[in-house]
Amino acid sequence: MKQLKYIFCFLFVTIASNIVVAQDMIVTNDGTIIKAKVTKVGATEVEYKKWTNQDGPIYTVKVSNLIAINYQNGEKDTFSNLPSNSQQIATTNTQATGNVQVTVESLSPEARTANEAIMAKLNAPVELVYPEKHKDDIGKKDAGAAYIVYGLKSNSVIANEDIEIIGKIGCLYKENKNAPAQWKEGNISTSVSSGSVGKILSNISSDLTADYSNPAIKISIRNKSDKILFIDLGTTYIGSMGNVTCYYVPSSTSSSHGTSGGASVNLGSVAGAIGIGGAVGSLANGISVGGGSSNSTVSTTYSQRIISIPPRAIIDLEPQYLFGNEKKKICEGAYLDLPYSNYSYIFIPKIYFNKKAERMLVGDHYKYTEDNSPIQFNFIMSYSYDECCASTKTLSAYFYMRDMLGCYRTNLPLYRGKLPVDFVGLSSWVYVKSWNVNESFPKQ
Repeated sequence: MKQLKYIFCFLFVTIASNIVVAQDMIVTNDGTIIKAKVTKVGATEVEYKKWTNQDGPIYTVKVSNLIAINYQNGEKDTFSNLPSNSQQIATTNTQATGNVQVTVESLSPEARTANEAIMAKLNAPVELVYPEKHKDDIGKKDAGAAYIVYGLKSNSVIANEDIEIIGKIGCLYKENKNAPAQWKEGNISTSVSSGSVGKILSNISSDLTADYSNPAIKISIRNKSDKILFIDLGTTYIGSMGNVTCYYVPSSTSSSHGTSGGASVNLGSVAGAIGIGGAVGSLANGISVGGGSSNSTVSTTYSQRIISIPPRAIIDLEPQYLFGNEKKKICEGAYLDLPYSNYSYIFIPKIYFNKKAERMLVGDHYKYTEDNSPIQFNFIMSYSYDECCASTKTLSAYFYMRDMLGCYRTNLPLYRGKLPVDFVGLSSWVYVKSWNVNESFPKQ
């Protein structure tokens, strides 16, 4: 059957050569027919524009991947690239479509060096810096707060020859319960200036919750290549503590006579989408998106599943909650909880220790491994060289709580102990409580 497909391609080229068609036809050696406007035929590459978007970007395809080009004026070019046997056909088809999971072992030497350099920077050892006058607190006072520093697991691919994944920790802050969440980056303990102290004094609880409520992560994608790359949001996920969030939420908005309304469209399922080790299993179901239908009275626009990144450019994905935005247990001894009864839209991570047996002190430094870390999350993304995303590569980054460093929280959001000014890793802040509780956060 596969060989018949290639025989058909030859017949198509032969028949089409006697018919004046509406566009140029590029026939690849896997049987794909591309409707195009060919702009240049070189010794090794053919340049073309998509027939449906002739004002758009120029695409290239290698001559070695082509069987023929049938031009709209009836002329044709043929190439001797038809596979000679079924084994060659199977190999070509395997490479042309489907998904490839990029692993550390599969990286080229250059890409592996780049990946290792980024991981080494994010996994560099860290200690808190204490002012000289507060060093007497170390090992004596209960920690009122702690920094969590996240590391990357050894099987992470945060960069290859095309892509670099950049993560930033912040929060999704809400002015009131019904307001949209706003992304805020950084933390108060290293960024408060003298000019803002008066404001903090006048409304301290608001400022504390503003910078540390609803911790979130924002992922940016850098295109390292000279090609346009396409991200499939339908197969791009953030997973945290057993919860999986897909970056693509299918929806539509319809307008009629100047009015509009939104409707959910085929949400699909992401349950079980990420398996052990980060393999992508069942993909989110979707519909044809990025376009719409219209008539004289109604126009419908669908949300966009495929997004493009220009060469050497960076795009930001929508920030996502690290632990959600509702009261919940994160893990043993850790909760996402309300700081005050009147702030029902604010949730702050709190770590609890048994006051008699486990208490955390200022200066304590708990270190965790990839295997015993109680807090973990991951980011998985798929990209393609083709906007149809018929053939994709998947990169997976696995994060874990590597360090927890105790510090003393004063009445101001200024801490006796802070991260070094040259710290470039990922960190978030948590409250620490030493109470008489039955469960306690695991110490290492």
